[in-house]
This record gives sequence, C-alpha cells and structure tokens, in this order.
Amino acid sequence: LGGDVSLVAGLGATTGGAVSVTAGEGTGAAGGAVTVTGGEGKTTLGGDASLVGGLGATTGGAVSVTAGVGTAAAGGGATVTAGAGQTDGGDVSVTAGAGTDATGGDVTVTAGAGKTAAGGVSVTAGAASSAAGGDVTVTAGQGSTTGGAVTVTAGEGKGTLGGDVSLVAGLGATTGGAVSVTAGEGTGAAGGAVTVTGGEGKTTLGGDASLVGGLGATTGGAVSVTAGVGTAAAGGGATVTAGAGQTDGGDVSVTAGAGTDATGGDVTVTAGAGKT
Repeated sequence: LGGDVSLVAGLGATTGGAVSVTAGEGTGAAGGAVTVTGGEGKTTLGGDASLVGGLGATTGGAVSVTAGVGTAAAGGGATVTAGAGQTDGGDVSVTAGAGTDATGGDVTVTAGAGKTAAGGVSVTAGAASSAAGGDVTVTAGQGSTTGGAVTVTAGEGKGTLGGDVSLVAGLGATTGGAVSVTAGEGTGAAGGAVTVTGGEGKTTLGGDASLVGGLGATTGGAVSVTAGVGTAAAGGGATVTAGAGQTDGGDVSVTAGAGTDATGGDVTVTAGAGKT
C-alpha cells in the first residue's frame, strides 16, 4: 500500500478544531479551484471520494455543498454527476436519513426564486440509443397504517393564471404511450376513488371536466364510461347528472356524431339483461 496523507484537527475540551482547505484568491481573474479526487485503480476499483458529517451524541454533523455567490452575474452551479462506465453508468442516489425512533428525513428539491422568472425543476430519465428509455418513477412510502400520498400541485399565479398540470404520454413510431390513472386496491374494504373535477371559478364560470377521444387519421378514438363489475353483488351504476343552478339547471345532451359523407351515428339506450 502507498502511504496515507491525513489532516486531523486537534481535540478540544469543548469544540474540536476545524480543518479548512481554501483555494487562493485571484485578484485579477478567477479564484483557484479545490479538487478532491479518489486515486486511480490501475487494475480494479478507483478510490472513493467521501464527504461525511461527524458523528454527534445528539445531532449528527451536516454535509453542505454550496456553489459560490456571483456578486455581479450568475451564481455558481452545483452539479452531481455519476461516472461513465464502459458497461453501465454509475448511479446517483439521494436518500434522506432514517429516523430510528421518530420521523425519517425529507428530501427537498427546490428551484431558485427569481425576479423575472423562477427556476424550474426537471426530472428526466436517460435516453437509450438502441433500446427502451429510462423510467421516471415517483412512489410514496409504505406506512403501517396509511401509505404516503403523492401530490403534484401547479404553482399559484398571483396576478393572472395558475400553472397547469399536464400528463402527456410519449410519442411512439407506431403506437403512442398510454396514460393510466388507477385508484388503489382496498384489500379489506372499498377500492379508492378516481375523481376529476374542474376548478372553481370564484367570480365567473367553473372549469370544465372533459373526456375526449383522440383524433385519428381513419377512425377517431372512442370514449367509454363503464361502471365496475360486482363479482358477488350488484354492478356499479353509471350516472350522468347536470349541475343544479341558482336560476336554470344545466342540460344533459347526448348527440351522435355527424357523418359528413355517409351515415350519422346512432344513439342507443339499452337496459341490462337479467336472469329473473
């Protein structure tokens, strides 16, 4: 083994000494850099570079990576990049600490505030040149009583419009990707509900809730509303109800499609068959 290099601050009766590594100031140009690099492994693994907060009898030491302030232009960036590999690239893992007797730590990713526009937060899976692209998965934690929730909330617009929330499946050379919204199974009782509700309009119209089949070069996509099967009792009902109004109630309209060059569509209402 090669010899080690150690920088160890002194023991203190109250607070231990600090270790400070600071690059030199550049009075006319850029300041010097500080680089910590694990050693090369000629035949096997490269050496690790670790930044670890100290063990504490109460609270453990924090690890902080903060880019430099730019007093006249942009602040410095903070980049965490896993190493490239001849076979598989390295992973990047961000994991909050476990709370053995209480609550686990949070993971928070927040874009910077700005005077004209705030910064964005982007999570993008990797591209694959010859196979499937990577997945993006957001999963709430398991709980012994209630599982964790997943919440996606668009930003408030103080002066005009609130932000949109969009779920868009990927483009495909043959078939486009699907968007699936499925409520959770209830193993001991009722399954979860799926609710799509237009937004409240405080002073004028409420927002619409629309279910529209896709445009097709030959046949347009269908819209299907089907109640669930009841394996041991009654099937679920399908109800279309117009909204009540302070003056006039809303209308319910069922209209078959026009056939521009041939026959218009039919409207069919059929009651269910029964054994008795």
